[in-house]
Amino acid sequence: MKIGFLGAGKMAQGILAAMAPDERKNVVLSCIEDNRNAEVARKCDLVFLAVRPQDVDAVAAEVRPLLASRQTIVSIVAGKTLAKLRAAFGTKVGFVRVMPNLALRAGAGMCAICPGPRASKAAVAAVERILGGAGETVRLKERDFDAVTALSGSGPAYFAYMEQAMAEGGVALGLKPAVARLLAEQTMYGTAKFLRESGMDLSAFISGVCTKGGTTAAGMKFLSTPSFKKTVAKTLAAAARRSRELA
Repeated sequence: MKIGFLGAGKMAQGILAAMAPDERKNVVLSCIEDNRNAEVARKCDLVFLAVRPQDVDAVAAEVRPLLASRQTIVSIVAGKTLAKLRAAFGTKVGFVRVMPNLALRAGAGMCAICPGPRASKAAVAAVERILGGAGETVRLKERDFDAVTALSGSGPAYFAYMEQAMAEGGVALGLKPAVARLLAEQTMYGTAKFLRESGMDLSAFISGVCTKGGTTAAGMKFLSTPSFKKTVAKTLAAAARRSRELA
């Protein structure tokens, strides 16, 4: 199976880095500078669409006449539904819609996958294998993609914002900025790693850290308010709403 990329940005580079070395040797990569779109369309069985949303129609107009029924387009373009992809690229090729996040660039991404009706089992399996090398994958219905976009697609920015707030709080307590960031970042990383590997219930974990009368419990009095969770819920709702608008 020959693999191509229409677009060579950071997401595409992250996926490419997760592929096996032998597989990478045969990849055809098209970026704005070299414009090998036609070569990708003619030669590749699995084509990752990794361009900006505003560039999809122009790319589709160029490659549509060159596509064949054996091919599958794997779109990681935000807001482009399977219906819009079929309208742009035609109905003779298969489609797989993917919602990735930036963490795949560190080999720890989260990718939601939705196969279209013409996507073959072999193509879908190849997509899951490739993206699985860059983190975790989950197969979902397309109706779930607005929620996925809000939670895991936009989520890295929210976690970074929380880390920033914790680091700034540490600086306010007298720590040097670099030390405060290290403490906040490693704490977030280590906690996520432990929870993933242990599968521990989140409420049980929080209760276990919050020793009665201890320092964590004192801090949680300020954090565990109804307004905090409402703010998080409103944040996700706003992102999901915008995802629906873009679709």
